[in-house]
Amino acid sequence: MDSHRQELVRLLRTALDRPRWQTAAAFAVSAWTLLWIGGQFTGHAPTALGVLDWLAALLGLDGSAWTGRLGTVWAQAGSWLAMVGGLLWAATSERGQATALVGWVAVMLAAEGSATGPPS
Repeated sequence: MDSHRQELVRLLRTALDRPRWQTAAAFAVSAWTLLWIGGQFTGHAPTALGVLDWLAALLGLDGSAWTGRLGTVWAQAGSWLAMVGGLLWAATSERGQATALVGWVAVMLAAEGSATGPPS
């Protein structure tokens, strides 16, 4: 049990041993992902860009114009975006973690192409 705890501490230190901008980006992507996945259980099932639109509305901003345009572009990109996201995720190492962030965002945006209708 102690070896599991030591490994968990080592993994946590590794995750936090990165530039501040990567830690901030990882926090933002993680929060975005959590809201997106959590929204699937609400019966409303927002798209990934729909979550960003909702967050913009909470801040009093109108994000529907740019999220709509971005959703259209990503929908036209096709399924290759998910494959690129998976490859970026696979290229992640303990020292090079930025590719995981970019890969996860690519996978989330690739899901926009499979969503029916405009982002909500």
